[in-house]
Amino acid sequence: MSKKELTCPNCGAKISLDEAEYAAIAEQVRTEEYERDVERRVNEMSENIRLTEQNKAALDLDKMKSVVEELKLQLSKADSEKVIAVTNAETEKQRKIDELQHKIETAEMNTQLAVAEKEKQDTVKINELEKQMSEIESRYKLELRDKDNEIEQLKTKRRQLSVKMIGENLEEHCKKTFEMHRAEFPNAVFKKDNEIVEGTKGDFVFRESDAHGNEFVSILFDMKDEAEDSTQKQKNEHFFKKLDKDRRNKNCQYAVLVSELEADDELYNQGITDVSLMSGYDKMFVVRPQFFMTFIRIVRGEAVKTLKLMQQLDEIKQSNISLENFEDKLKGVANNIVTYATNENNKIQDTRNFIDKAISALEKAKATLDQADKNLKKLESVTDQMTVKKLTAGNPIVREMIEAQNYEI
Repeated sequence: MSKKELTCPNCGAKISLDEAEYAAIAEQVRTEEYERDVERRVNEMSENIRLTEQNKAALDLDKMKSVVEELKLQLSKADSEKVIAVTNAETEKQRKIDELQHKIETAEMNTQLAVAEKEKQDTVKINELEKQMSEIESRYKLELRDKDNEIEQLKTKRRQLSVKMIGENLEEHCKKTFEMHRAEFPNAVFKKDNEIVEGTKGDFVFRESDAHGNEFVSILFDMKDEAEDSTQKQKNEHFFKKLDKDRRNKNCQYAVLVSELEADDELYNQGITDVSLMSGYDKMFVVRPQFFMTFIRIVRGEAVKTLKLMQQLDEIKQSNISLENFEDKLKGVANNIVTYATNENNKIQDTRNFIDKAISALEKAKATLDQADKNLKKLESVTDQMTVKKLTAGNPIVREMIEAQNYEI
């Protein structure tokens, strides 16, 4: 068997091997190289695969980047178009908003102008009203101040009168008070009631008549007072029945109790108290002495107003009577004219019938017609001469009414 030598690559030693050993080692070497070669090839293939995959991934990535870029361009383009569309829409929207805003501002301006003008007018009216109210307020303040002063004076006077009237007598006090103001009532009569009727009488009677002697106001007065230290206090209502009886007996419009009784009663301390409802007697009043003249002035003033209204009413009635007489006269004249014309027309008709029936009497009929014609002319003459002046003769009121309407008389 032949031998083969192998040299160690590390130490350089030589080893003799038979063919079997050599073959085994060679086989082992070949197997290791083959495995190394396979491993190398596997590694190369893995590297190639990796590189291929990287290249493919790179290509796919580039392709994807290209697609992304294209999509970005499309998206950018779409965004641009969207921005343009939005911008246009916003521009149109803003234009409409501006247009509406302008209209609103114009309307607001017109409204403000109208409101300003109305406020100006209202301000003028308010200023006028405030001025009037101020004037009225000032006037009433003055009047109120005067009234307050008057009331205060009356209160002072009342405190003084409570003692004074007892010593002086309330009747005498009222008489003197009226005489002090006599000039206000030149046509009035204020006198002591001395006429006893059915066993009673009042204290004073006030009467006043107009220029024609027609009485238009009358008041029966009864005066009652008592000392403050009196133990038997009387009440005003105790005298109402007698007061009403005296008023009726003396044919007076009003019954007035001038009283110092019930000095602490708030109702009577108002000054003038209408007791008609509470007493059941018509036109009855309780008056404190300090309001004695005030009551007369009030009642007399209202009576004067009523008198003037009655006089105006009488004048209107008289005017209506004169106008009715004037209308009756016109109707009478018109009726006479109609009657006269009817009679003449009948005569003419009779004459015409006569002509139809009797031709032989033509001359006589002609004379009748001539006479009828003269009568009609006379009637026309009478009508022409009939004037409003003649018709209103004896009616001066109707004549004045016609002249007031600018009719020629």
